[in-house]
Amino acid sequence: SDVDGPLQALFSAMESPVLTDIRVNWPGQETGREAFPARPGDLFQGEPLIHVVRGVPAMGELKVSGRLPGGQDWNRTLDLQQAASATGLHRHWAREKIDSLEDEAKVAGREPDRAGITGLAVKHGLMSAYTSFVAVDSTPARSTETPMVSDNLPTLLPAGSQAGMLRYPQTATSAPLLIALGVVGLMFSLALVLLQRRAF
Repeated sequence: SDVDGPLQALFSAMESPVLTDIRVNWPGQETGREAFPARPGDLFQGEPLIHVVRGVPAMGELKVSGRLPGGQDWNRTLDLQQAASATGLHRHWAREKIDSLEDEAKVAGREPDRAGITGLAVKHGLMSAYTSFVAVDSTPARSTETPMVSDNLPTLLPAGSQAGMLRYPQTATSAPLLIALGVVGLMFSLALVLLQRRAF
């Protein structure tokens, strides 16, 4: 089928990750720092490693380590001062935190922090299990001082037609014709029966 190829590629990638046991160490003190996901998963070929943090200044070195398929250790150090600026990162961080709060509640077998999730979603403009987007038209068609009036609008006719030509669609069944044919057939049958009785 059409899904066999993509599914086979997905399963093959999951069986052989390119990096496991990933650790992300941000510079600075851990106090006031919130990084997500708290435990990075395995990294597969063609997939980026995404890790968001809040409360860390853009200075110092970011250290990322892991284990290669052959068992060798892998380490990289990134200079945060060379990082490119971007927009919308706060939304990605808030989304990851909301997912983390929901996962923690599911593992603990309790209700999620509804107030915390709602506050994050409203502050960062996200949709969650407790918030949604609502479109509001802020340009009214008339001012509040203009009184409302009623009017009769003519029925719009199809192009090329004239008044009086418009008919209702003929959507009825052929039941009257079938009933008439049935009555005629019944009368013909009765006539044959009477003729046979006279003959005997």
